[in-house]
Amino acid sequence: MQLKSDDNDINSSGGQGNNTYGGPANNNYGGPANNSYGGPANSNYGDPVNTNYREPAGLNMDYDIPSPVSYAKSAVQNTTGMTKVIIFIMVALVIGVVIFVGLDKYKKLYGKAEYIPGTYNDQEFKNEFFEIKISLGSNYEAKKYAYDAEAEKKTLESGQLVTELQAENQKDIAIIAFSVQQTPYNVAESSTKFDKMLDTLKEEFKREMESQGISVSSIERDTITLAGETCEGFRITGTMAGVPQSLSLVQYYTFKANYMGVYSASATSESKAKEALTSSISKLGN
Repeated sequence: MQLKSDDNDINSSGGQGNNTYGGPANNNYGGPANNSYGGPANSNYGDPVNTNYREPAGLNMDYDIPSPVSYAKSAVQNTTGMTKVIIFIMVALVIGVVIFVGLDKYKKLYGKAEYIPGTYNDQEFKNEFFEIKISLGSNYEAKKYAYDAEAEKKTLESGQLVTELQAENQKDIAIIAFSVQQTPYNVAESSTKFDKMLDTLKEEFKREMESQGISVSSIERDTITLAGETCEGFRITGTMAGVPQSLSLVQYYTFKANYMGVYSASATSESKAKEALTSSISKLGN
């Protein structure tokens, strides 16, 4: 190690004055002056006074002793980096869950189901998709029923209403029917849109009846239990030219996936119209 020469240096051995060992004056141990233990004191070698974390400058040390501050900084940096990784993973997981839930909700709301048309045979109508059965009494005669499943599916895909069964009771003067229509979304999964849909159906229903020559006296929301399900719909009363007695008609809706089932009945009174439905409709399998 070569030290810088000083103008007052009188040591021919390369150390400072009065030192034959190459160290500073009044020091026989090679350390700084007035220090018998090798620690710094008024050091001329660039090391701060009373520092405990670094060897004096100028020594040919082959290793460094990092200070606690260095350890702390390293720990903070590593912790910060790990925290960022953890936060990134958590955010990714949350986003993944949100996307999954969103897609699941979207599929439920707008997904299309495979519809199985109902079948009619020997005074009994069955619809596996809506899980219902309509048993016609001896006084009923089926005037209309679906028989071509593929043709019905195509009609439903075009957005048209298909009447799968319509039967008349000439003795008791009553008509019952079950129809199906495809909906643009799953109404059962969207309660906020359900009321709006019923309001729309109400206005359309009124216009349809009036187009058939029926003058609507009243149309009100109503509920009924059919095949173990509470169905919402309407009860309507009206009159028709040439018919002395007022007419009562009830219509209720059941929803599954992107399809709507429609129960309809008409009779000379509201109670008879409802009875025509409740006495004929049951859950498939019961």
